[in-house]
Amino acid sequence: MRQGSKGGDMTDAAKAKVWDAYVEPYGQAKVFGTPSAGLDIRLPGQFLEAESGGLHQNWFRNYDPTLGRYIEADPLGIDAGQNPYAYVDGRPTEYSDPEGLIIPLIIEGALVGGGIDLGLQLLNNGGHFECVNWKQVGKEALIGAAFGGIAEVGSLALVGKEFTIAKNLRIAPFGNRTGHPTGELPHYHRSVPNPKRAGHSMPGQSMKRHRPWDSKPSDRRFLDRF
Repeated sequence: MRQGSKGGDMTDAAKAKVWDAYVEPYGQAKVFGTPSAGLDIRLPGQFLEAESGGLHQNWFRNYDPTLGRYIEADPLGIDAGQNPYAYVDGRPTEYSDPEGLIIPLIIEGALVGGGIDLGLQLLNNGGHFECVNWKQVGKEALIGAAFGGIAEVGSLALVGKEFTIAKNLRIAPFGNRTGHPTGELPHYHRSVPNPKRAGHSMPGQSMKRHRPWDSKPSDRRFLDRF
């Protein structure tokens, strides 16, 4: 069922309409006529609880469509944003919250943050895992997790925002929306300067590469992807 659109029809075996409704942006269903059947599905991940007075059960907490907010605070606490009772940061026509949490983005942020740091360390130490500073990897993972939980993260993910870290380093923690097969995945861009040609990168090691996914004919080892 989608927000701000006709919820759809439910018919019986004879194709007779038994339920029809319009769903408002915050999930309140306006049922047409006198339905001969009921439909408990509401916004993504939500189910109507008639015995609770019309609240929607949303896995980790209950949602009130008449108020457009949750009854309980987000279990993630302050990591969920400024208002722990808000539904998708007040943007119901843009996003959905199937579990009443933003934990998937937090996990993604941790994986991207830690993964990039690990890849760069392996690149610099010649691929020796025994030389990896795992404390540093963990630190970057925590930073990535915190970044993944900020209130505006949904809009950044929607447009595939890239962040410039240095002149030769950009990260795209949510991928891009250009249709490129590897560019749509979380990645980063890094160039390797050519010591023999000032202002140029090594063959296959320019900023156009979606690391660590892209492979190039010039690669001599797997770590060249990083």
